[in-house]
Amino acid sequence: MALSVLSSFSSSSSSSSSSSSAQKEIDPANHFGDKNVFLKRHQREYAAKVIDGTKNALNVMNLALIIAGYVVEDIMDRDGWKDYFGIEIGEETEEVREALSFPHFYRVYHGPNPIDLMNGIQADKARQVCESCLIPVVIPERFTSSDISRDFDLRTFGVLAQHPKKGHAAKYWREAEALKQHGKIRVKRSYVVICLQEVVARAKPWSGQVQYLEELNAKTNYGCEKEPDALSQNTALFAHHVVTGRRPFSDGKKGGMEDKVTYGRTRELVHIGQNQYHMVSGCFAAGAIVPLGGPAPAGLNVYDYDSGSGRENCGVGVLWKSS
Repeated sequence: MALSVLSSFSSSSSSSSSSSSAQKEIDPANHFGDKNVFLKRHQREYAAKVIDGTKNALNVMNLALIIAGYVVEDIMDRDGWKDYFGIEIGEETEEVREALSFPHFYRVYHGPNPIDLMNGIQADKARQVCESCLIPVVIPERFTSSDISRDFDLRTFGVLAQHPKKGHAAKYWREAEALKQHGKIRVKRSYVVICLQEVVARAKPWSGQVQYLEELNAKTNYGCEKEPDALSQNTALFAHHVVTGRRPFSDGKKGGMEDKVTYGRTRELVHIGQNQYHMVSGCFAAGAIVPLGGPAPAGLNVYDYDSGSGRENCGVGVLWKSS
């Protein structure tokens, strides 16, 4: 599951950049701006080559070759879906190809973690997104398996995650009302999503969590979703577990990625009688040990939380989407 960044340079491989034009591409005050496409810190020896190369008018294709080997190690793209789940998600759309191209994907994936910036950590000391995010995922519109073609939705991926071709199985912990009402959520076109580890704005009501994400975008230019959606979030959680065996938004126990119970609230509303509540997913728990059968699939809880409850284990995920 390696990301290729060379295609975005095909039309520029014979050109070079002067020192002055390269400097115009760097905007220190805007860490995630479209012009800021250079490394900050990941593998410092390569970062130095990138900086020196731009100053010395290094050919753009050669610059791409320096970086291509480590831009991203794993991504649930077309190859990843086939490798881990045995399904075909079709050719990448123009929007997905653009999102995964060097100037778009790279500036986000190797930029500073916006949560660290919000916490007052300087950009040169902050974690990079690639050091603190789940495996990036291409969310498909449809998929095919053998002779079956289906829309991709919450319920469908729950089945796929329970029976991966390889990796670690997972499932929804129980049949909740939230899944009954929103299990058929699907997308109109494919896109790329990056979900950061952990959640932010714990114990705040939904309005406070949306406000935090708005402030994060205003202060860091990260461009995350102000109201995260369940399909993007749950797909990222399941995909990361299937590939790595670790449980994001976990129950706080061994094998989980957080040291306390963690839920991420999403924009979907679950109607219970005369009331409505925001959908949440989290408390990702390890499956029980089955005698002679190995471990059971890990279980992701998906249900509803009162948006005004202020429970300390319920925050909101930081999701960057390409569309």
